[in-house]
Amino acid sequence: NGTAISTTNSDDNAAGDALAVSTGGTRQYTSAWANNGTTSWECSATSGNTAILGFTQTAVAGLSARAYFRVTALPGATCVIMQMRSDTDSARGAIQMKTDGKLEVTTQAGVVFTTTTSCSVDTTYRIEWYQEKGADTSTGEVGFKLFLGEATSALDTYTGSAENTGTNDLAAWRMGK
Repeated sequence: NGTAISTTNSDDNAAGDALAVSTGGTRQYTSAWANNGTTSWECSATSGNTAILGFTQTAVAGLSARAYFRVTALPGATCVIMQMRSDTDSARGAIQMKTDGKLEVTTQAGVVFTTTTSCSVDTTYRIEWYQEKGADTSTGEVGFKLFLGEATSALDTYTGSAENTGTNDLAAWRMGK
């Protein structure tokens, strides 16, 4: 509890995927935010779009991510909470939270979906998100689901198969920008 998260004390950093801890924001183990088990990672930043934590892997055509999140306050401006990046380290898509608590799914073309659900403060949500590069700028795939905690039915769902997700392989995802 309160121990800073690093590349040496994270649960599994030996499988070839690299945990990247940025200099912005705070990352620590905590029992106060535990959704399953006794501890979780609390990642926070004071303001703006800050890359707080990232995972890099061998570049592939598609990438999926699942993350639980909870906010103590809604942002004062639209804020990136998750981002997928290409093997050339370019942003290829993001999940953003708007000031009203709604989430936006973006690709290279901009916003492709906005949730009807407005996320509430101090409530645990789960994002399941994937992107696959396209053969050109109109054949990429995106899938997104927003759940309340461990619920099995999604609050919001989006699937697109004619998206501009870029043509480079995907190699990383980040919490924050």
